[in-house]
Amino acid sequence: MRFPAPRILAFKGSSQARYFVSRLLPAHKDPPYEQEARFPQLRTLTTEQRTKLKSNFIHFDDPSFCEWMRSLKILPPEPS
Repeated sequence: MRFPAPRILAFKGSSQARYFVSRLLPAHKDPPYEQEARFPQLRTLTTEQRTKLKSNFIHFDDPSFCEWMRSLKILPPEPS
């Protein structure tokens, strides 16, 4: 019911969904301690599982949100 109406994207198939998610917040480029602070579930993964998960993400030259914030000389928000 919003105006202007937001664009809604729907994906069928895992490769398109993974692409979309990796574009939202490429946090996989942040250091492990920041990833774990923002996504505590990562602490439960073994090194092998974490490497396998990271290999699913598409590499982009775009900065992550935290990298972008630091480039502006602003501290990224603290994880909730």
